Amino acid sequence: MRVLRCPGAERGSLRDAGRNYQDGLAFGLSGPTDIIEAGEAITVAVGDLSFAAYGGSRLVRSSIEREFIIIGDAVAALVRW
Repeated sequence: MRVLRCPGAERGSLRDAGRNYQDGLAFGLSGPTDIIEAGEAITVAVGDLSFAAYGGSRLVRSSIEREFIIIGDAVAALVRW
């Protein structure tokens, strides 16, 4: 889990961080860009894999899961923003 810290703001508060850092970029949050890039990464990782090949590859499944986590984090950050 990534903990966000901002000098002079409450620990982990993106709303306060946004007041102190323009667009939250100091935290590496790019919102829609993260969502788009993660979606593209999923498309590339899955490619022409069959469902059986996908299910048989822990590496591919793990990478897809990580991209969905990134999407979820970016959406949650945008909702809080």
